[in-house]
Amino acid sequence: MKYILLPGIDLSIIPICDEYKKWLYDWLYKLNEDIENGIISSARCVQGIICEEILGQKNFDWLSIESNLLRNEDGVPIAYSPGFGKKLYKFDSQWKQSPVYSIYNSFWINKLYKKDISVYKSFIINLIQKNGWIYNPETSNTQIRTRMKSELLMSMAMGTEILTMSRIDEDLSNCLEATLASTPLTGYISAEYFRKIALENLKKIYQFPKGIEEMLCKCEAESGYNDFCVTEKIDDYMGTRKKTQHDKPVHTPLITAMVINLCKLSNSETINYVNQRIRMYANYLRKNPMDIPAFKMRDIEYPFGSGITPLELASASIIMNLY
Repeated sequence: MKYILLPGIDLSIIPICDEYKKWLYDWLYKLNEDIENGIISSARCVQGIICEEILGQKNFDWLSIESNLLRNEDGVPIAYSPGFGKKLYKFDSQWKQSPVYSIYNSFWINKLYKKDISVYKSFIINLIQKNGWIYNPETSNTQIRTRMKSELLMSMAMGTEILTMSRIDEDLSNCLEATLASTPLTGYISAEYFRKIALENLKKIYQFPKGIEEMLCKCEAESGYNDFCVTEKIDDYMGTRKKTQHDKPVHTPLITAMVINLCKLSNSETINYVNQRIRMYANYLRKNPMDIPAFKMRDIEYPFGSGITPLELASASIIMNLY
């Protein structure tokens, strides 16, 4: 079993350390309590499946959970269950949103359970915008200029995977190719990783922009990698660096695992250099398996999200297994 955020690795054969096993068991236990109360999101549903696959157990009927709790009245996949939506602060009815990733996660789960997935192509076609990007404007009407680059390109990677599961119209393929090719290098590892996947889905990898070697170098954090170069980060809306000079780069297994895949587009010198760095990172993780810090913005006391997640632990296990 493979998942788009975890590059090209069969999760069922990844050996994991005891610290990760305990954390994943505890995470699944808490998730079970939430599911019993109807509280689940599309992302957590997928991560639950990943946890079970890594741990070698099958306790949940994820297909029923997805179809019963993560669909709207028209049967379209949504990001949050009603119970989860009610917990979101001042989110009102906005939780009934259907972004590309919720459609993809539903597609991935149904494909995993060997169900009919032909309907998902029409879901994606309905979300292709005139500008060539794939997103749901009802979820967010943010201008392309200020949309998160990683989200935009993740949606392209997920959308093109669904579109190319059968023959894709040549004009549509050319339209998507043009959008991907005309977008300059973003400076975000995750965004470029998703661009690579989208171009590979379309069989247009030759359109990947130049400059990835320098970008990877700028995103180094300790012996691993941060998603972006902190010193060059600007505010897309203001067009300035604003307070980003206070941000601190952190090493993240998820992003570092993406680098393993992304650096294959580089020259041999860069590939050897990256492999040497990640080998050191793998050794560090073996000695400090739970040292997966959360990103902190500027001088704000609280971290931006959680450092340790099932995806991060899966990525760390991938790195330690490969190196």
